Amino acid sequence: MFHVKHQLTGIHYVSRETSSALDELIAREEERFNQYTELLLWWNKKINLVSRNAGISEVGRHIRHSLIPVALDMSVSKETILDTGTGGGLPGIPLAMALPERHFILNDISEKKCRALKQMVHKLGLVNCEVRPGDLEKLRLVDSCILATKHAFKLKELFHKSKSIPWKQAIIYKGKDYQMELDYYEGEELSGQAFDLSALDPPEFFSQKYILLVQRTGVIITRAGT
Repeated sequence: MFHVKHQLTGIHYVSRETSSALDELIAREEERFNQYTELLLWWNKKINLVSRNAGISEVGRHIRHSLIPVALDMSVSKETILDTGTGGGLPGIPLAMALPERHFILNDISEKKCRALKQMVHKLGLVNCEVRPGDLEKLRLVDSCILATKHAFKLKELFHKSKSIPWKQAIIYKGKDYQMELDYYEGEELSGQAFDLSALDPPEFFSQKYILLVQRTGVIITRAGT
């Protein structure tokens, strides 16, 4: 467990066997994942959804990355999953394909990206997805949810913008700098776990990538790291 007042003392190292679980997840919906890849690359030529030079293999890696919470059975509760800063639908669209019984909200501040997302969701037949454009800070949700985001925010910004969102748990895709970001965070006290993905295939993609599984404690702190 980690606490924002202290250095992270325990990290879970995800085993290589998780790569096989990811392969199985992708095989179950291979046709739709391929369709999503084609749609994402088509829209990427018009709007910057992923890197401009992204090809099929790179999008495939982002899909694998997005599905790790399912392979590790992280999202066990039944709340809606809010994917904020989703861009081209990562991680929300792959997660929605793998978890058809769950409801997903795809949120991005860019109206253009959200228009593309609506088209992709429609083409893919994802009836468990809705798209809500706008700033996360101004988004209004009544029911509790799981917050998800993939490399879209610094942690301080994410937790500040989402303070009015009724989330209990957050699944956050981050790089190796996550601990430094936590150390400088001031606000609501948090606890959780970190998962090191460096053992997964392909290693050159997953090196120095982590997923944080964060819970709110409901306690406000005034200064992190003290």
